[in-house]
Amino acid sequence: MAETLAAEYIVQIPVLEQPLAQEPCTTRVDMGHDISYSSIDGGPAWVPAVKIVINTPFDGCEQILTCSPNPLPAERPKGDVIDQAIRISFEYLPNEEHEVGDLIEHQKRLLSRFLELSARETDDFNAKLRQDVRERILERQALVGAGNQLLSVLGIPLRRHDGKSGLVIPVKRRPSPVGDTATTGSAEYQLEPHEYDHIIGLCMHMSLAVERSPSTFAKMGEEDIRNIFLVMLNSHYEGMATGETFNMGGKTDILVRYEGRNAFIGECKIWHGAKEIPNAIGQLLDYTCWRDTKAALLIFARNKDFSNVVEQIPEAVRKHTAYVRDEPFEGETAWRFRISQPDDPNRTILLTVLAYHIPD
Repeated sequence: MAETLAAEYIVQIPVLEQPLAQEPCTTRVDMGHDISYSSIDGGPAWVPAVKIVINTPFDGCEQILTCSPNPLPAERPKGDVIDQAIRISFEYLPNEEHEVGDLIEHQKRLLSRFLELSARETDDFNAKLRQDVRERILERQALVGAGNQLLSVLGIPLRRHDGKSGLVIPVKRRPSPVGDTATTGSAEYQLEPHEYDHIIGLCMHMSLAVERSPSTFAKMGEEDIRNIFLVMLNSHYEGMATGETFNMGGKTDILVRYEGRNAFIGECKIWHGAKEIPNAIGQLLDYTCWRDTKAALLIFARNKDFSNVVEQIPEAVRKHTAYVRDEPFEGETAWRFRISQPDDPNRTILLTVLAYHIPD
């Protein structure tokens, strides 16, 4: 696929074919610069001459012949580009036939050198073009593949974004503890664990896009990055109860709300040191949650020493007073924890932390 797309924009250096000469014709040339022909008044001195026109057809990019390669040759070849051919005219006096061959060979050498210099630049361009196309395709495949993982289930009523008939899964009620049920009779809702993993998988796949296009994210703030994730998530699904499944909360948060409480909380943070962790966890705990809310903390680090950031993140979480325990999870730059609400230890949040490296 990459080769097919790149082929549409590949720059092909002109390949010269057999030159063809037109029949010679008579003309006049001004020899006023030659003292042998100069007139008394210093004006033009027109004398009879012969004109030969040579057309050299070529196959390739015509614009190459109108550009200047780098480095620029000391002398450019002469001629005009007309109808996919290089047209060069030679005019000579009847006694100068012996010089015509040398003039033609000289122009051939100039043209050959010109195309050689141009080919170096076009080769570099074409090689970079193929690589750029491959990277863009991989980015798109990563995004689409990650989106497919989200499926059509989040444990909250959903429908396909295109509005066509499809699988609709109702919210799954989770029985409350006997004491709560006896006293309040209220139901608790949860985001299905495997659907939560799909959301996390989608966010993890975004790391490919971040790593392959660092310049796109380099100057973005937390809110801009959050909006990219928000658009990506909502490009697939639409919540039946709340309009959009993934909603904004504050400046940096992504929320899935149901019946006034949050079933999922996502937060984007630019890394400015380990102090970001307690601040982010405190913000998560400020939300009104269901008893088993799921959360994601997305940390974007511009530090050159990214491995040092990776070492600090899990320890900073474990030092927080809300930390309960580590949860099983695989990932070199991803961790999962259980944290609790300070005023209600039974109301916990399953927190997955993902670290992204944005090199300068």
